[in-house]
Amino acid sequence: MNHKGFSFIEIMQLCPTYSKVTPEHRYDQRIYKLSERPDYDHTDKHLASKTAENFENIATGILYRDTGSQDYYSLQPQRTDKKTTPMEEVAHVDISKLIESFVV
Repeated sequence: MNHKGFSFIEIMQLCPTYSKVTPEHRYDQRIYKLSERPDYDHTDKHLASKTAENFENIATGILYRDTGSQDYYSLQPQRTDKKTTPMEEVAHVDISKLIESFVV
């Protein structure tokens, strides 16, 4: 959640209602953690793409990391002096009077 760059998150969850064909142990056989593969290069975009497209062996963890790029908000000139995030800058607006005006 603290990562300021792009993230793609896929949630893997069994669905016993609609997917009765694939038993739980079939997923256990196919899923692996990339953190357990010390030879995996997290800076290789092509390797990350191939890893994500492999549906027989499903990788979990960080597939790709580019520590040299900046996040979108850091690249905006109007944000250079800001110390807050855009979410922290959202103000609370009381619209109760507006809603009351629609009540007959």
